[in-house]
Amino acid sequence: MADLDRNKQTVIAFITRAFNDKQPADAVAQYVGSQYIQHDPQSPDGAEAFVQFVNGTKPSECSSIWRFLIRSAHPSCL
Repeated sequence: MADLDRNKQTVIAFITRAFNDKQPADAVAQYVGSQYIQHDPQSPDGAEAFVQFVNGTKPSECSSIWRFLIRSAHPSCL
């Protein structure tokens, strides 16, 4: 499997476990490294902040991935 396909599957697995299965702590333990950076300036960084956010969502909410936007990992594109 190409790196791009593997990365897509990892993102899908993370979102599914965290949001749809309502297991954000497990998703963080399995897929998040030592530093979690939240790209929403209104939200705090850190895995614990992410877990608290997901635990605060409504039980009926779930997430679907409609489209992947992929940016090259080449340093000139970051």
